[in-house]
Amino acid sequence: MRKMLIVALSALLALSSCSYTSDITTGIKDNPFLKTYQIPSEGPAKEGLFDPAEPETPPDEENPGEEGNPPVQQTPLQQETPPATGDQFSFVLFADPHLGRKDSGVTQHTEDFYKFLEAGNYPFAVCLGDIIDAGDIYSQEAEDFVEAVGDRTHGNFIYVLGNHDIHKYTPSQWDEHYKVLVGDGRDVTRMMRYSYGGVSFYKLDNSTRVMGKEQMNMLEEALRRDPNEYRIFLAHEVVTTGGALDQTAILFGMEAGEAMRLQRLMRNYGVSMIFTGHHHKGNITYRFDDFAEFNAAALHQRDMAFADFESQGCVYDVAIDMAAKRITLTTYVHGDDADNPWKEYRVDYFDLVSADASDVPDEEPEEPADPGDDNPPTDPEGGDGNEGGNTPPEA
Repeated sequence: MRKMLIVALSALLALSSCSYTSDITTGIKDNPFLKTYQIPSEGPAKEGLFDPAEPETPPDEENPGEEGNPPVQQTPLQQETPPATGDQFSFVLFADPHLGRKDSGVTQHTEDFYKFLEAGNYPFAVCLGDIIDAGDIYSQEAEDFVEAVGDRTHGNFIYVLGNHDIHKYTPSQWDEHYKVLVGDGRDVTRMMRYSYGGVSFYKLDNSTRVMGKEQMNMLEEALRRDPNEYRIFLAHEVVTTGGALDQTAILFGMEAGEAMRLQRLMRNYGVSMIFTGHHHKGNITYRFDDFAEFNAAALHQRDMAFADFESQGCVYDVAIDMAAKRITLTTYVHGDDADNPWKEYRVDYFDLVSADASDVPDEEPEEPADPGDDNPPTDPEGGDGNEGGNTPPEA
């Protein structure tokens, strides 16, 4: 009975999301994923610097250079950041602050979160959406939070659009405010590719529960041209919905064909994993043969009877080790110790997949005629993220 209810609710949500597919890229000019927003890894960066060591697209007949289409200019996000140490670096990840949430039993861990950032000296921070509960992106509370996080991460704040963020304003209006809120006037949008330490971070927009054909086409084109060896996706809504009969099944419903295509892109283009939020309880892991999805818990906390749907308050340290081909995700949960409010809860390990050019299709991307059974996803049963940390692979 429980399984039938979950499947039925998930199907209804999937159907209800279809109406959003036509306007997801409204206001987006050209292909936003073809630009490289370079987070500088060492020394001061000059505004508009194009790094010849990391060309925007591989040299080929489609990119003849100055005589045809010059490479797109990179835009550094900050003047200085801590350099990556050898083949390793870490960044901070969090989801769903929901600033201003008025429900009973809500606790915001904002000040303690600032302490976490100060202790880590992270080169950048990633927020997986829903920064403000009521969708007022122009609120002073939201601006103060973004400024405070930026001050503690060298000005580099990667923000993914969430469903609450568009309660009052459209995605296009968000893009206009992005330049002020998280871009310091620079040209940032809700769909982008960032680069740091040889890793590409693709910020996707599925704030309406779907990504849409146009965004998927642009994403595939960018993946084909991406010079970085490693790739990671960032999104708000869960992509792998309820595969282990977990609670995500009754909160989300991504279209099956689109989910299959996204998984195919990750597999074909060496995308190691996708980080998602929105669920609040979170800490759910889906593992496939070639990639993984990790659904992060909310930064804020709410005490309620249905504890399976709310977070204790979590923040994450994500360490990238290119030499070991490993992503180490350390989960910290908020506790009662005022002097040391964040307690290590678990450690998970994921494979860092190299984007081998020999595995990338040479042909132009095409729309799949069918959601397809060509590459069915591996059954993620057993990877629901509730079993504690994973043992790291042997070196």
